[in-house]
Amino acid sequence: MTQEIHRTLRSSRMLRIRIYPFILLVGLSTGAAAQGPATPELRPLERYLGSWTYRGEDKTPGTGGGVTCTTTRRWIFGGYFVESHRTCDTPRGTFEQVEVFGFDFATREYTYLGFSGRVISRYRASSLDGDSVTWVGHGASLGKRCTEVFSTDRRSAADKCETAAG
Repeated sequence: MTQEIHRTLRSSRMLRIRIYPFILLVGLSTGAAAQGPATPELRPLERYLGSWTYRGEDKTPGTGGGVTCTTTRRWIFGGYFVESHRTCDTPRGTFEQVEVFGFDFATREYTYLGFSGRVISRYRASSLDGDSVTWVGHGASLGKRCTEVFSTDRRSAADKCETAAG
């Protein structure tokens, strides 16, 4: 199962639609954050800040179609976490999700939690250095992997998400 996502920054500075496999999206992000990261380890999360717009296609056989999402992200709790609110219009109706990006100082990994109902999407990334970031699912997201490739100016990105067969 593969999901591809393309997005662009609208005014400042990821998309993980867990329940809709096979999605191709294009996004735009805009905006600047008034608050900065609390520690240097959190600075790489700045790439996710701002208002993002995603456009693409749900490629699920028989039920696919156009998808449009808007997301707004900002620093919270003194710059220790990035909070995200996403709304998507899909062939199956409206999908809403709250997301939190952070850094686990015990494991030295970046974390992503997505809340959209009964299941929590959980991903980890060992590094956010460079233009490519790989998020690996754990918990209910075990077997899923999303790779994001950002433009050097961090104003656009292309994502590819896959689910292990089995």
